Amino acid sequence: TCGRFLELAKKGGREFYMFAGFVHGYLSAANALNKQTYDLVPWQSNKVLINSIAKVCAKHKDRRFGEILRRLVLSLAPQRLTEYSDLLKVPGDGVAPVYREVVFRMQTQLQARGHYTGEPTSQYDEATVAAMKLFQAQAQLPVTGHADQATIQRLFYPRKAAAPAAQPTAKK
Repeated sequence: TCGRFLELAKKGGREFYMFAGFVHGYLSAANALNKQTYDLVPWQSNKVLINSIAKVCAKHKDRRFGEILRRLVLSLAPQRLTEYSDLLKVPGDGVAPVYREVVFRMQTQLQARGHYTGEPTSQYDEATVAAMKLFQAQAQLPVTGHADQATIQRLFYPRKAAAPAAQPTAKK
């Protein structure tokens, strides 16, 4: 149950990591089994996913953990990558590489907010760093210009209650 998951999350340890491993395996299977899916979680770290599940579980402690995970997979579908995309090294210590397609989507979101001028390039260039800094300042996040998980989360999910919107894709 979600209640058991939350208990184990507080303690950490082997049993909690079994839940985390189950999430990883479930997402790998979902990637393989869903048509037109290259990567269901193109930018989300395991920590972001576990935290998302924990937030829902906190409200529904009696629910089955697997059901919450299934609903998470369904909610992620609109933002999945449907085909291969190169990984780009982005600025920042400890910041994971980001798919070129995700950079395009980030630029599109930044452009819609008036922070990025010009057409999205799918390159994490100086214009993107500057736009990220503007967004981070507005969102009251640490101003680094980096594509860290907190910034991407806020960029793609601007309101807590909002469902993820389908993302435009880069032109070939």
